Amino acid sequence: MGEIKDLHNNEAREKMKAFVKDINTCMFCTRGREFPFQTRPMSTAQVDREGNFWFISNKKSRKNAEIAGGSSVQLEYAQPGNAHFMSVFGNAFI
Repeated sequence: MGEIKDLHNNEAREKMKAFVKDINTCMFCTRGREFPFQTRPMSTAQVDREGNFWFISNKKSRKNAEIAGGSSVQLEYAQPGNAHFMSVFGNAFI
């Protein structure tokens, strides 16, 4: 079993930036109002200095409509070969 860490502030931002540099694609999950959650692979454009994750999407995408209906999202990054996984919860804004 791997080590689980709940990181905060600078330590969390630096860890997230390093992780995304190695594993740029995640499963981007919007919660929506129904199950199952809507999930799709997305490439991370950037993790900025404040720890915000940036993605590029089509203005008319279904995902954007889902976010407008409820901003809670979850990002799932995985590198199974090295047993590295990261789950990030937050709010998305268009």
